[in-house]
Amino acid sequence: MGLSEAITSINTAVVSPGKFSEEERREAVSACERLRASLETPIEGVIRRLFTTQDAIALRLGVDMKLFDAAVKASSSGDEIQIGELSSEVSADPLLVSRCWTKCLYEQNLTLSARIMRLLVGIGIFKENTKDSFSSTDLTGAYATGSVAATGAIHTAELIRTFAGFPDYFEKNGFQNPNDAYNAPFQYAYGTKLHYFDYLATRPRIGQALNTMLNMSTTRSGLQWFEYFPVEAKLHVKSSSAPLLVDVGGGHGQDLIELKQRHPALPGRLILQDQSHVIDEITELPSGIETMSHDFFALQPVPGAKAYLLRCVLQDWLDQHARQILSRIKDAMTPESLLLICEVVLPESNVGLLPARIDVLMMGLLAGVDRTRKQFETLLNDVGLELVHIWTSDHAPPTSDPSKLVEQSALIEAVLKK
Repeated sequence: MGLSEAITSINTAVVSPGKFSEEERREAVSACERLRASLETPIEGVIRRLFTTQDAIALRLGVDMKLFDAAVKASSSGDEIQIGELSSEVSADPLLVSRCWTKCLYEQNLTLSARIMRLLVGIGIFKENTKDSFSSTDLTGAYATGSVAATGAIHTAELIRTFAGFPDYFEKNGFQNPNDAYNAPFQYAYGTKLHYFDYLATRPRIGQALNTMLNMSTTRSGLQWFEYFPVEAKLHVKSSSAPLLVDVGGGHGQDLIELKQRHPALPGRLILQDQSHVIDEITELPSGIETMSHDFFALQPVPGAKAYLLRCVLQDWLDQHARQILSRIKDAMTPESLLLICEVVLPESNVGLLPARIDVLMMGLLAGVDRTRKQFETLLNDVGLELVHIWTSDHAPPTSDPSKLVEQSALIEAVLKK
């Protein structure tokens, strides 16, 4: 097939995509990414990578200025969005807004709103109709106030300052891996001695944005761990007063909420644990879910639970700290207890781009690390635990095949070492 035919086929698929499986969707996205990489010039690739920071900042400004809220409001009535009306609606200088609007407006009297909108049109968030009006796309509403994408934009913009400090930090530290959660690139960039999580406690809006992001499914396909883990076969207790599952560092409780919705008849107590300022943010939980302020470096106050869950916790910590967290849980376990660790398990080679990015993010903020199966086995063995299975979201039996762990969350099942 020639390039012209390929372009026609792609354009047809864009207009009428039809029905496809999740696997087909992912393969198509991957194929389009490979096609772009093969066609763009080296300088185009450099520009695309180096200027994505501006895209993230434009999205954050759009959220802060409530551009997306105003656009959704206008679209709901079927109106085009006028740049002057938008600037008035968001109480911002029209020149700034227009700078994120379109890539090719050169008038000297552009408004703030229009300048922000230049970038947002360029990355497909809005569509330009005339030089003074535009319309929403399928992506616009995704960034409205309170959405996961909006909170992601809020949190991601905060990360840029840390990333910008990488060169100076690593040069100063001899280009060594960070080995101190209180002396990572984050502390260097922000000029603070606070741990990242302690810093978030002083910035509630950023902390809440992070917690909202953590409530998202950990899988690309949207499956939660209890959708591929045999919950009813594995999680059972003899008494409704016995602790069934303790979600350690569980944020706002999304895992327990969804678990209870999917398995409403599960007997036993569901207990959500996190730091007090996180627990205080929770306004409502379904009946049957208890909350408990707890520092996972302290003694585990709920002994003998059937299962303890750590979701996206260990990746935040170096091995010495992860061993402390695991030891506290291990000391509370009985021979019948399970430890469930929900995280991405990296393959030994050919790590995907998204997991690689998250690993570097953990390094920058927390001196943390994502781990391979072998690293998890070593970590668990060090504290007297044994890795039993790794469950994955492909609905297959437990697997040790690294290729099945790259793009999925995994649920590690561990027990006390015999």
